[in-house]
Amino acid sequence: MKKMKRLLSSLLALLLVFCSLSAGITVLAAEETEGPEGGVIAVAPNPFASFTVGGRKVDFSKAAYSVVTNYTAATAKIQWKLNEGWKIYQLYYGKYVNGKYKETKVKSGDTVKIDKGDTLSLVVFANTDDYSKSFYGGVDIIREKLALKGTTVWMGVNEQPVWTGSSFNMEQVEVKSSNTKVLAVKKQKDNTSIYGYDLVPKKPGKAVITAKIKVNGEEKTFKATYTVKKFPNALKSLKVGGKTINLKKNKTYAKVKTGKKTAKVEYKIAKGWKVKCVYYNGKKYVNLKSGGTVPTPKWVAFQLTKGKDMFWFDMDVLK
Repeated sequence: MKKMKRLLSSLLALLLVFCSLSAGITVLAAEETEGPEGGVIAVAPNPFASFTVGGRKVDFSKAAYSVVTNYTAATAKIQWKLNEGWKIYQLYYGKYVNGKYKETKVKSGDTVKIDKGDTLSLVVFANTDDYSKSFYGGVDIIREKLALKGTTVWMGVNEQPVWTGSSFNMEQVEVKSSNTKVLAVKKQKDNTSIYGYDLVPKKPGKAVITAKIKVNGEEKTFKATYTVKKFPNALKSLKVGGKTINLKKNKTYAKVKTGKKTAKVEYKIAKGWKVKCVYYNGKKYVNLKSGGTVPTPKWVAFQLTKGKDMFWFDMDVLK
């Protein structure tokens, strides 16, 4: 989704530049005002006199991108009023439906559906009649509680991202561990993803992770206790398309080429563990028993549980 938005942004920018060259006008990405000492301060143009999501106000005068967090309803009514001279070029949300990306246009007064635990991203393009100003932004509506969720971190899994929410509009400012000998924190090299930091298990034990993030420019702090445990070996054996997967080498992920349109998946799990779901094809949950088949190519993931512990193993099953 993030890559899609960047691509759309680039395409819009090219379109506006082309229009400006054709019409002989200047495209402004922002209004400019003089600062207190004569400096120039960029102020993003705001096309909306008002904008609400499920009754909550969104202020585009502060930032082009905004986040509606801790949203609990299954639907949200989208309403707005435009400032004088502005018009909506395009306002939509995108989702994958049956493996294909689908864009749905939204008009003021429309009601959109948000799945539990999901994020609905509205994308906004707006401009003035003479194209002298343009606006590109959006709103993420997160139907889940924004928080750190203390989980089990398995030894043998070198790194896993710190998860505080599902929005690219959030910035992780700082993440710290109370016990780096048990669970260390590593800043990602590019630090451009929505995560920003990884957790690196060192030895079995507990550690409190503190994460500071910025949402809509406001800094928030979250804490949670994480438990580091030895690798569970929850999957005892796995065979895909007749090929045995080396689970000592492929602890959490495998890539399998079958050469066939379908592949039989055979597996055994360790004592005490349960198969909560075998999941593939977007958001469709499938209870796949050992010996069942999946079409190729498909992403297949096992979600295994033991009490409060959870273990994921996923693989790309290719033709």
